[in-house]
Amino acid sequence: MEDLMLTPQQKYPRRFTLCEAVLTARRTRVLVADDDPDVRRLLSLKLSKDGCDVVELEDGAHLHDYLASMILGLSSDRPDIIVSDICMPGFSGLEVLEDLRRAKWTGPVVLMSAFDDEVARMRAKQLGAKAVFHKPFDTDRLRALILDLSSGY
Repeated sequence: MEDLMLTPQQKYPRRFTLCEAVLTARRTRVLVADDDPDVRRLLSLKLSKDGCDVVELEDGAHLHDYLASMILGLSSDRPDIIVSDICMPGFSGLEVLEDLRRAKWTGPVVLMSAFDDEVARMRAKQLGAKAVFHKPFDTDRLRALILDLSSGY
């Protein structure tokens, strides 16, 4: 019976927060970089359903070029959150994160890896990555983190 006294926000805090995020005037822009098209597409579909604008990039070289254009002011398509694989052709997610930090970009970055590499995980944390997900991972956990990170936008 105590459950009847709770508001919908108290009963379903994640659902309520998700609805709030979807209804905001400005949608969170999430950049997803992964050389695996299936992972990239799955994340894009789920994050889009959550109300995010998603930009998909197919490897580290495209990620690096996209962000370099942003940092140099050649592009106004600034992501709010970056989700990137660590091991990709061109540039690794860690190399791109290092370049972002050198350029003083402080936005949230979430990394993913199919390899359980403790050295890479520690380096990612040193560089300020919000999380490192080991593939395969629970996409709902990643979505919840993106939602939490986007609440500041």
